[in-house]
Amino acid sequence: MKKLTLKYLSMLFVLAICFTSCSDDDPADVNLSEDRLASLYFSSGSGNVFVTEDDGSAVAKIPVAASYIYSTDRAIAVTVDSDKSTVDPADYSIVDASLKIPANSVEGFIEININFNNGTPLEEENLIVLDLSAIDPNLLPLVDVSNARLNYELTVVQVNCPVVLSAPLAGNWTATSNGTNADNQQGGVAVDYEYAVTIIDNGDGTLNFSDALGGLYRYWYEAPYGYNRDTPRDLNFNICGEMSGTFDTFFNNDVVTYTGSYDSTTDEITVTWSNVFGDQATAVYSR
Repeated sequence: MKKLTLKYLSMLFVLAICFTSCSDDDPADVNLSEDRLASLYFSSGSGNVFVTEDDGSAVAKIPVAASYIYSTDRAIAVTVDSDKSTVDPADYSIVDASLKIPANSVEGFIEININFNNGTPLEEENLIVLDLSAIDPNLLPLVDVSNARLNYELTVVQVNCPVVLSAPLAGNWTATSNGTNADNQQGGVAVDYEYAVTIIDNGDGTLNFSDALGGLYRYWYEAPYGYNRDTPRDLNFNICGEMSGTFDTFFNNDVVTYTGSYDSTTDEITVTWSNVFGDQATAVYSR
């Protein structure tokens, strides 16, 4: 019995040492200001960069990360997988100065300058495939079964319009609406009706409007029908800044059809909509 007890006590001692050792590598227990060996990896596996037919130039910024910060810059390297890449090397260049994890940071951005000849049509698949490696001895490439965190696919997409990114549109806006309703509520019209709306970029080609009707249903229909709520909906938004689609409301069998666009010169979003009951309006969103 004593031998058995001693055997278990020995096992517990070994386990205790293991747990203590493992906890030393727990990021929660590590002083992030400490210089130490860190894993290196791409923050994501793929991304897009858009170029226009009129101007074939763009800059792609590809995020890379290290698991710990360091007090000095840490050099990294990328190689282009020529077997998988379809973009002509003459049409892009990697910025050497960006090949690093900056001092006192856990994130860097590899910059690639895209420069297609103006007006040159691009094929559907335009890939630049990168493999990541470390130069600085304080970085160790993160290795898994497929090395997925060390590979990145950049797709070059050509569009025939000025590129409009959706992320900068997130925030607080004021909708100014003009329209008419078939029920003759509020005199059957809305004239320069203002309503506060918050827009969220969903990151999937849609923008969430806290009230996609600019407050008009509340203005027209709260008193007669009890429509005392906003109508939050996701609206389609493409890379050209154009919007179109349909959505339902809290009225039975109601469907709203909308079109819209973003004007970068005025920083305004214009949405025109109509419903199955004959209501229609145009809202101009400004901030």
